[in-house]
This record gives sequence, structure tokens and C-alpha cells, in this order.
Amino acid sequence: MKMMRRFSIKKKLILIILGISSVAIILALSVNLYDDIENYKSDLISNAEINAGLIGKSCMAPLLFGYSNEVKQILMKLNSVQYVLNAFVFDADYEFVGAFNRFEEIEQPSKQYLRQSKTHFDDDYLIVTTPIIDDGDFYGTIYMRVSTEILKEKTRNNVITLIVIIFGTIIFSYILSVYFQRIISGPIVKLTEVTNRIAGQNDYSIRVKPVGNDEITDLYKRFNYMFEVIESREEERNKAVKEIENLNRDLERKVSERTKELEKAKTAAENASKAKSELLSNVSHELRTPLNIINGNNLILAERITESNSRKMIGKINTAVRNLTAMVNNIIYYSESEVGTKTLSIADFNIELVFQTLLKSHEESVQKKGLEFRYEIDERLPEVFKGDSVQLLRAIELLVDNAVKYTESGYVLLKAEMREIEGNRNRVGFVVQDTGIGIKPDKLGNIFNHVSQIDGSSTRKYGGIGLGLTLCNRIVELLGGKITVNSEPGKGSEFQFNLAFELSNKQTLEDEELKAIQSKYYRQLGISTKDKSDGVTSSVRQNTPSIKPESVRSKKEVKSKLQGLRKLLEDYNADAGKTLSDIGIITGYEKELIELHNNINEYDFEAALLTLNKIKL
Repeated sequence: MKMMRRFSIKKKLILIILGISSVAIILALSVNLYDDIENYKSDLISNAEINAGLIGKSCMAPLLFGYSNEVKQILMKLNSVQYVLNAFVFDADYEFVGAFNRFEEIEQPSKQYLRQSKTHFDDDYLIVTTPIIDDGDFYGTIYMRVSTEILKEKTRNNVITLIVIIFGTIIFSYILSVYFQRIISGPIVKLTEVTNRIAGQNDYSIRVKPVGNDEITDLYKRFNYMFEVIESREEERNKAVKEIENLNRDLERKVSERTKELEKAKTAAENASKAKSELLSNVSHELRTPLNIINGNNLILAERITESNSRKMIGKINTAVRNLTAMVNNIIYYSESEVGTKTLSIADFNIELVFQTLLKSHEESVQKKGLEFRYEIDERLPEVFKGDSVQLLRAIELLVDNAVKYTESGYVLLKAEMREIEGNRNRVGFVVQDTGIGIKPDKLGNIFNHVSQIDGSSTRKYGGIGLGLTLCNRIVELLGGKITVNSEPGKGSEFQFNLAFELSNKQTLEDEELKAIQSKYYRQLGISTKDKSDGVTSSVRQNTPSIKPESVRSKKEVKSKLQGLRKLLEDYNADAGKTLSDIGIITGYEKELIELHNNINEYDFEAALLTLNKIKL
């Protein structure tokens, strides 16, 4: 049936007509052949039984008197009957009397077989077993084996005739089916051709002319009516398409004009944003220089003034300057992050040293509030990683700064936890917990994306400009992580983010390396070692930065270097730190040189110059 679906209507009709007629003829001829074969069998049985009866009657008298030779002579008459192959005559006691064998002798049937046997076909032979009876007296039995070759020959002839008739009938039926199928398939083929023309030319005005008065004629009429409707709708559609095209052209013109206006507005907005960022950066940089001067002079006053009230005022000025410097640094970083100029600096670092530095930088504020400030590091974490620890320090410092600022009592906790191992990289989770004021649920969704504080009263009560979390989010994204927060108003907050760090080739860091890294952290956070005491909690191992000589230089060489350093300090040149590190420790002036080092790191060039004046070579 599936194959029939691929054929055309013409072929389907031919196959249907041809199939039905062929099946009918084959069935009729098969029935006729079967009847002929049955008649042939019946005739063969009848003739064989007649001959057996004649032989039996001829043998009655010899069987009665026991003349076996006469029986054999009677059986020889069967030579004229070609289809009889073998014959046996038995007396009333089923004892053998005589036999006839045309070609070969066969085994005599048993007495039991003779008593039960009837006329039947056995393989290629007809077996006839006929009792010899006259007036009710039983004289014996005649057994005959008859050849069925004549039956087979007639059957073969009939089959050949049947095949010839079938093929002839099929050919004749095919010719008739090809002729008569045109009556049905012709109009349908014509309808298909018209449909193809309409589809190819897209011309719905073409019609098919009805012929006759049958169902196909009705189909033609409905076909024509359908395309009249389609033609009418096509005209309406074409009109609608033209109207839509006109509207589209008008819309495209308006969109083009609007796009140009938007592009101009976008360009103006980008220029304004760029100008704002540049102004913000320039103003911030310009603010940092006078702040460093104020800080340096404030330190000089702190050394010269001994009166307690004045020193308290100087301390407040120093705290305000540090806070203002931190704000300016945040503004500078924010403007730089907006234009995407920040890049990572990969180096070996120690997580515990990062935490220790953060505890030291907030030592004064947590002591003033009476807070507990501690950290926990997962024991499974290696001691040394490779990554940008300065950016990591800055991100956590912003979170810690917020935690300390908004926590009045309780604790601030830093945690570093092992998340998973990915080949040569460990994914580390950083957590900052506090017991502060918390964040309202409706504010959580925007705290990382907007320059804002928790609410409008925060600025008045806690200070700050609301850049901390936004900057922290940008730094974490720069490091390849994503920051999340869980918070409940009145109970505190928990900020966390995961970062992947490569394992270092080193198992541990030398003391000199740790001191150099910590010095870099101090410079980043603006920590002056002379203003800090050792240790925030008993669990923190502090490392105080210092400068140690790689080699002792001559006094003349050192004097020349110091003169160059003085020129750099007078010009407010940041290369002064590099020149200082190249000088080394001067015997007898180690304290002054450390102070000079700290002032340069804080960009306090005025204070550094005053310190440099103390050194006399």
C-alpha cells in the first residue's frame, strides 16, 4: 500500500483494473483446474476398478477348482492395459495364487493389509484392492498397482494451458485498463496541469472547462469557484500589501530620523559621561596632592606640639584626612573602572597575610567600638597561591570597612573556605560576616549596582559616599567572581564570593617576601607602621615592614642618591620610592629611613622632606 502512494492516478487505476481482473481469472481457472484433476483421478480409479472386476470374474472358476496356471494366464491379459504395473490374485484364505509384473517384481502385500485395504493413492501409484464375490460367495482378492503417469501428464497439460490463458488474459486486461482508465484519470491529470500552471504563473484567473455531467464535472465547477474566491482575496491582499509597504516606508523613514536623533543623543551622553569621568579623575588626583601635604604637615605638628588638647585636635585632623584620602582613592578607582583600564597583576601571596593586614588597618576603629575582629582560614587551603592579592585585599577591605562602619556591637569575622579543587586551581570562598544593622530585603537587589547607601540617613550617621559595595562588586568581577549577600535587618549581614587561584610552585614564602608583600599592602591601604601597634588579636601574627640592605654602599654613593631623592620629593615624583629602595639602610639612620619609606608610600612628600633633612652624612 505504501508503494501505491507513490504512483500516479493513471498507474493506480491500471493496477487496480489489472489486479482485479487477473485475480478473478486466476481464481476461476484454478477452480476449473482442480475440477479437471479430480475428474482425471475419478476416471483412473473407475477404469482400474472395472479392469480389476473383470479379472476377478475371470478368475472365479480357477480359484474355485484351484487352477493357478489358468489364473496366471488370465492375469497376462493385463499386458494390454498400459497403466497397470502389478497385479496379485489371492484365494479366499488370502493365499497367493498368481501375479502379473510389467517391469519389476514387488513385494506381496500382507494378509492383514489385504483385509483392511481399499482403493487409494500411494505416492505415485494408485492401489486397487477388490474382493472377488459372486452371489454373496467370497472367492478371493485381487490387488493391483496402477501408474499415475497419465494423470500427471494431463495435469501438466492443463497447468500449461492455464498459464497461457492467464498471461493472455493479463495482457488483454492491461490493454483494456490503459484504455478505460483515461476516462477517469484524463480529467484529473488535466486538472493537475491547470493547477501547476496557476502555481507556476501565480495567475488565479486561469479556469478549467467542464466536460460531461459526472462527479468530475462537479469537481471542475468547484475548482473554478475556489479560484474565483482566491483571485478576489488575492486582489484584496495585494492592496493591503501595498498599503503596508507604504506604511513601512514611512515608518522606516521615521525610525531612521529617530535613530539619528538617538545616536546624536547617545554621542552627547557618552561625551558627557567621558567628560564626567575625566573631571572626576582629574579632581580626585588634584585633591590627593593637597591631602598628602595636609597629612604631612599634620604629622610635623604632632611631633612639635605637646599640649594634649592640641594633639587631640591634630588626631581628629589626621583621622579626617585619612578618611577623605580613602574616599578620594575610591573615586579614582571608580572612574578608572568605568573606562575599563584596570588589569590584574599576578604574583605569589598568602591569604593569612591579607587578613592580618586588614585587621591591622582597622585596629583603631574596632578598638574604639569595642568590637571583636578575627579571621578563620580553612586548614585544607595551601599556604601560597598565585593571583592579584592587591585587588583581593582592596575588595575585602571595602567589605570590612562597611562591616565595621555599620556594626555598633558584636563582631566582624573574615573567613577563607575551600570550595573545590579544579586541577591546578583551587576555588576559595571568602566570607565577611558582621552583627551590624543589616540590610532591608527591598534594598538587596540594588546594593552592588548603584552608588548609594542602605538608606538616606546612613550618610548623616555613618558617613561615606556609597561607593564601597559598587567598587567591591567591580573588583570581584575583575577577579572572575560574583559577590552575593545574605542579610537580616537588625541581625547583621554576610557577604561572600568565590575566586579561583592557581597553586604556586612554592610551599611557603620567605620572611623577606612576606615583608615586601605586606609593605605593598600597607601602601595600598595607607597604613603607617609608626602609628600602629603590633597585633589586633592574639591570633594574628603581625609582620612589621622594614628595609634591610642588600649591600653596604659608600658614603659618597649614598649622598649622591639622597640628593637625587630630595629632587624627586621636591617635584612630588612617585619614583622617589624606587630611588629609596635602591639606597639601602644607612648605618645609624635605620629609624629615619623607615619613616621616610612610610611617608613616600603615603605620598606625604612634605613630611618625607622633613625626615630627609634629619639624615646628615
